[in-house]
Amino acid sequence: MLMYGKEASNRKQEIDRQHHTIPNQRNAEYRLLCLLVRNANRVVSREIILNDLWDGTGNFVDDNTLSVYIRRLREKVEIDASHPQHLITVRGFGYQWKEVDI
Repeated sequence: MLMYGKEASNRKQEIDRQHHTIPNQRNAEYRLLCLLVRNANRVVSREIILNDLWDGTGNFVDDNTLSVYIRRLREKVEIDASHPQHLITVRGFGYQWKEVDI
């Protein structure tokens, strides 16, 4: 289910409150987080992420760059980055933001 407008804004504010470092992230990390949260509980392919976040700017991005951004983002939003509950890797395809009941 895609989230638009108020729902996405509310989720962003909730994340901001839970993880105070979010507003200070680099622009690309923040855009990556927003893309995944807008598509919560849906798998977003690496190709879509790369095209959406970087290719439009005209900058070449190595495939490994996305992995680095994912790792950095996990370190900021997960309680335990080595056992993520929100930012999940779907091996061979992409990434998924999972909503978790607290």
